Amino acid sequence: MSSEDIILRAVKGVNEGQCQHYETLVQELKKTTLDSPSCYLAAFRQAVRHINKKHETLIGVLLNIDWTSYDDETARHFIEFLADLISVKTFYVKVCIRSLIKQFVSKTELFDDDQQFALKKKCDHIHTALQTIIHIAPLSSKFVVDAVKQSFPYLGKSLFILETYFVQVLQLAVYVHDARFQLLQLLIDKLISVDVLTHRQQKDQIHSKKELSCNNEEENMTKMDQLMTLFFAYIDSVSFEEGVLDYNAAGSLFKDLLCVFEHFMIKTQCTHVQFMLFHMASLHRDFMEAFLATCWGILQDPNYASILRQTSACYLSSFLARAKFVDISIVRRELRNLSAWIHRYIDYQDDNTQIAKTKHGPFYSACQALFYIFVYHHKLLVETPADITFTKSLNLARIVTSRLNPLKYCLESVVGMFARVTRMYQIVFCYSIIERNNRSLENMSEHCKVIEGDGSMGTFFPFDPYMLPKSGKWIQPLYCLWNDVE
Repeated sequence: MSSEDIILRAVKGVNEGQCQHYETLVQELKKTTLDSPSCYLAAFRQAVRHINKKHETLIGVLLNIDWTSYDDETARHFIEFLADLISVKTFYVKVCIRSLIKQFVSKTELFDDDQQFALKKKCDHIHTALQTIIHIAPLSSKFVVDAVKQSFPYLGKSLFILETYFVQVLQLAVYVHDARFQLLQLLIDKLISVDVLTHRQQKDQIHSKKELSCNNEEENMTKMDQLMTLFFAYIDSVSFEEGVLDYNAAGSLFKDLLCVFEHFMIKTQCTHVQFMLFHMASLHRDFMEAFLATCWGILQDPNYASILRQTSACYLSSFLARAKFVDISIVRRELRNLSAWIHRYIDYQDDNTQIAKTKHGPFYSACQALFYIFVYHHKLLVETPADITFTKSLNLARIVTSRLNPLKYCLESVVGMFARVTRMYQIVFCYSIIERNNRSLENMSEHCKVIEGDGSMGTFFPFDPYMLPKSGKWIQPLYCLWNDVE
């Protein structure tokens, strides 16, 4: 009896209540290796029309077989079988996708060159199978994200396993268009989880040591560096065609990342992940303007939580201070906008007799943003008489002397730099106010209530120096160090 006859008899037997041949077939398929695997697949293609939900065990066993460990022809036959199966029995789409994506998780951590090549070949076959399924059943893309979530390796796994999975999920994002945003959001979520494991202060300590010990901080830094490298490379692969910016493709990707930032990233205090937006904003002025507009929108919107409005001010100021690609005319425009918003806020408060300082977190963050940006760009803001006229138009004196007293509640280091710079150019004199604030017995308690009480975001500058060496090559040419302006 031929393989086709044996398999057809087993498959049809289940439908007729005769399971003996079916059970025998299932056990045969559980063998480590199969003789003539292509013959099995050809036979199953012939039996597809008889397969239904009663054959879940058989389909599960078939999907667990590593068909890609055989030759290319066998892999091709397997993909053809999957295409036939889901074309006729669409209820197997979800389990097929889940089984394929699960195979992206490497079971071995160390590979030689031959094994690396075999792994790449295997993943290529899996992607071909997934593309085939999505082409036949376009709505099946909704199952991809769930499958990626379910199979995501534990972040404590080796870098090789995480890197392999990240690469394959980014490849999924290339052709599963409907699921790209959710896939990127999932990957960024995982990146943030790695990023926050090691704080910036710990990274500084590690870099200051001549000999790095094998500890969790160093391991997390290495993981973060490599995974960020992958993400930057993915951004460039989508954004450029033969070295030329593809505005539409890059714009679509930036829109996705900006949405992830607005609804997810801004809620987490991380160190490196946000530099994806920094890099993408450098690719086109429209992207930079969109990022600034998003930060402004959050800062000014009272429907957002106060802590998020404060964080948006931190993003705005840190970006304008650190991005070399931002023209000074834009810096002036943003300083003017910040100043105007702050003065309107002061006008409103002057019409009210009582001030509840704990409710003014966004105002103090906006003031701190203004001071911070001014300090970083002060040399370009006092070069000519026109620059002096512009600086005077900001009316900084009214801001620092307002009864809301921003010098008291902004970060001490920022206030100190601002006071030195403004005294140097005789723009505004802050030291008498600072001394009076220092004498206030309420200074420390009030400062904690206003800044730290809302989530300790007062000291958060999201675009402080990028600490990762390998992926840092995407950031360094775009970045303004403090030494450059000091």
